[in-house]
Amino acid sequence: MKDNIKHFKLSTGEEIICEVVQWDTIETSAILIRKAMKLQDSVNIRNGYKFFSFRPWLSFNDDPNTLQSVNAEHVVGESTPSPDLYKLYTKSLSKLNEFLKEKPDLDPIDLDHLDDLTDDEVHEYIEQHLDQQEAKDSDKTSNILQFPKTFH
Repeated sequence: MKDNIKHFKLSTGEEIICEVVQWDTIETSAILIRKAMKLQDSVNIRNGYKFFSFRPWLSFNDDPNTLQSVNAEHVVGESTPSPDLYKLYTKSLSKLNEFLKEKPDLDPIDLDHLDDLTDDEVHEYIEQHLDQQEAKDSDKTSNILQFPKTFH
């Protein structure tokens, strides 16, 4: 296990496992990290078993090699992860890297102008957007024409 892989408990209650690139100094309270994964836990209501998984710590920042910073003043606790936790962490990082290699390149959906729509209208808009994206992607690799799914 690498010495620079640390388990942080933050003042928000979040727990992250990450690789520490640079510790805080007298001049700055920033701890530079990468490969930050947030520990998620959930409980099975029926039997009471607790399950753990990892998610990228920051939303829309899923590349593990991106440098991030943690304010050292918000770190409540720090330790070296247990061997079992380290194993789950490295396995989750591998799965994330596999996902990123296979992830389709989707255009972002801007929902700001949809404030006045009902939930059904929003779902319809998103489906149309995804259908258009799918058609655009298939146009790149195929000579098959896509016809509308609904005829009036």
